[in-house]
Amino acid sequence: MEIIINGEKKTFSKPLNIQEILCALDIESKVVAVALNTMVVKKQQWGEVIPKDNDRLEFLQFMGGGACEASKIMGSEGVKCASSKGVSARGVGAKGASVEGVGAKGASLKGQ
Repeated sequence: MEIIINGEKKTFSKPLNIQEILCALDIESKVVAVALNTMVVKKQQWGEVIPKDNDRLEFLQFMGGGACEASKIMGSEGVKCASSKGVSARGVGAKGASVEGVGAKGASLKGQ
């Protein structure tokens, strides 16, 4: 099975659900948001949703504090981060991800 995760092709020997993919990539699921083909997947659904060949997964990691650097963060390229009221985020190995915090109660995620 081949899927695109944050802009990079990854191959798996069998179909995996989102939770299994996070485990296989050693990504901490407590601080990650997931989008499948630009649609946000609720955490409660990660064990049920199995991406298909050539699907696109985006993993975003959230953190407190100010804005982060725009060049290379965790192997990413072209990441843009902005914060509002102490909320910011960064792509996990993303290429061209854009994330803007809009306060403590919500966030607006915009892909480029």
